[in-house]
Amino acid sequence: QTLYYEFGSKDGLAQALALREAQRYADDAEAARSADHATPAASVRAGVEHTLTAAASNPLLKAVLTDDAGDLLPYLTTRAEVLHAAAAERCAADLLERWPALPPDDVRLVADAVTRLVVSHLVLPGGRPDQVASDVARLVERLLPLPEEGAR
Repeated sequence: QTLYYEFGSKDGLAQALALREAQRYADDAEAARSADHATPAASVRAGVEHTLTAAASNPLLKAVLTDDAGDLLPYLTTRAEVLHAAAAERCAADLLERWPALPPDDVRLVADAVTRLVVSHLVLPGGRPDQVASDVARLVERLLPLPEEGAR
């Protein structure tokens, strides 16, 4: 009864849990990205690898992905708009803070794509976290080349 009073419903509880976990992943990915990386691609690579590695051993994520009833999976896929938008915005803000010479619209587009790729690999793993992170970094490197002068 206390849970229903606090969250209103089973869906409210599931959404609060998903938001809390997403916030934790976003915090950890941001910490990994903010290490001293020379390029946006290296920064994104660190965040992606950290996220995929941590997710591989997360019992809550495993439960969501193997839930036969399908009650929880939408909070990672079809009902994940808020989570996705927050993660993409944090990634873009971090990159723009560290590399202000990058075109903001391009950075936001890349951050959106990276976030979608990470979620895709969480739902349907496509390789080792380090390899996926390297592949995503290659895309970022091509889409966000550093300007010759004033890059940092």
